[in-house]
Amino acid sequence: MEMSLDDLKPSPLPKRHLELRSSMTRSRSGSDPVPVVTDDPSVPAVVRNFKNWTLEDPEIAAAVAAVRALTTVIKTTQGSTLQEVLHELELATKLLKECSSALSVESACALFTRFVTRTTLETPHFEECTRRLIERGDQYTQQAMLGRDKIGKFADTFIRDGLTVLTHGFSRVVLAVLERAHRQGKHFSVVVTESRPDGSGYVAAHRLQAASIPVQVVVDAAVAHVMDQVDLVLVGSEGIVENGGIINKVGTYQMALVASALNKPFYVAAEARCASHLRAPVDI
Repeated sequence: MEMSLDDLKPSPLPKRHLELRSSMTRSRSGSDPVPVVTDDPSVPAVVRNFKNWTLEDPEIAAAVAAVRALTTVIKTTQGSTLQEVLHELELATKLLKECSSALSVESACALFTRFVTRTTLETPHFEECTRRLIERGDQYTQQAMLGRDKIGKFADTFIRDGLTVLTHGFSRVVLAVLERAHRQGKHFSVVVTESRPDGSGYVAAHRLQAASIPVQVVVDAAVAHVMDQVDLVLVGSEGIVENGGIINKVGTYQMALVASALNKPFYVAAEARCASHLRAPVDI
């Protein structure tokens, strides 16, 4: 018996679940809620800044917020030697990793630590070193804000009229690409997996609907069935490992295998800042 995408539409998640998901700041591709934090003095400043920034701007990636928070540590340090600043950064990095399980935060902290270590070796003078660290940290944040637009321009070459795009769960970068294509007047539809257990696919679907992009939510187990009905797959990435592999939400690997078996183009919208210090996915 033939089935259409409409036949695969799952039962909606409870309203309470959807309201909770839409009010959270999402990390780890949509799985980790970040609680509201204001000016509670009992919360370390680096954690308070990190969480407040992600709440104030839902579009800011966790990795960018982490680097911004670490840069602020340097800007506000009371230390008078490089050793004291390094100690503060070490503690701040530990606190950020503890407050967020997002792999992108861990990777951002690792990359920032590498940069700090290299800079202190190249520039032993305290004031010059801290100036360079702050300058590079601010540049990183500014460049990251432009990253999605660059990815969107690249995607212009393969997001065309009449296509059906399959995606997995919630990805800010993927949504930015699709919304950009829609603003350009391109007409296409999207199929998104519900992405259990957190149901982040529903959050993505709600965002696409708000942008007037036709969208259908399907159960995760239907990936193989719907693959024959889509033209390409576009997913996000939480990390890029040193061997070129990607780390993303569970279910991405099976989606890639099915796409390969059916000769469907598979694209990963990943910002450079996602680069991970891990050598391969098996290192997780």
